[in-house]
Amino acid sequence: MASYVLVLKNDDYLILLENTAPASDGHTALLGARNPTPSHNRGVICSEKAVKELLDAAQRVCHEATTVEISKQIQRQKTGPQ
Repeated sequence: MASYVLVLKNDDYLILLENTAPASDGHTALLGARNPTPSHNRGVICSEKAVKELLDAAQRVCHEATTVEISKQIQRQKTGPQ
């Protein structure tokens, strides 16, 4: 099973944490996120199922730019370096 690393802005992280089902793969991945960096980003290691849940949640509760950014990060990891 593939794993992905997402880098989320802290605000988006908090919104997603509040809006994913407790004990879901997405919620569990968020709980395992690294502490915020100096630029206020969090690294999250996700399974494919967690990514799908986080994308679904982002489409419901985040700005469109957040959903687009998550999608871009996953696509880059699927295709590898260009």
